[in-house]
Amino acid sequence: MALPDIGRLLSLARKADDLFKLHDTVKDGLAAVNDRMRMIEDRLLQIETQIPHLSKASENAARAASTEALNPHLMEIGSRLSALETRLDQLTGVTPSRKLTLPQLTSPKKADKRQKKIDPDQ
Repeated sequence: MALPDIGRLLSLARKADDLFKLHDTVKDGLAAVNDRMRMIEDRLLQIETQIPHLSKASENAARAASTEALNPHLMEIGSRLSALETRLDQLTGVTPSRKLTLPQLTSPKKADKRQKKIDPDQ
């Protein structure tokens, strides 16, 4: 075997060794990427399980905020209506005992039962 052939064989051996080192580096890098992806997947699953709880909490917070914002306005409307009714009673001469009262809103079944109690002919 000639000397140039031995040189080519050694060069090929070095390239093969570099290729194996590169393979090990890529393998370690892919393992690190795989571990990181599993951590992200676990975190996403954890977040997905918390979404219903967070959604319910945000709905409750919005409901509480809207109630707090509306309560003063509703109370003012009620007091103004009461004042208007009082003034209307004074102007028309209607006494509180003769006032028309509205029926309480109930389900249709309860309303039917009440109607039968009031009007037994039906």
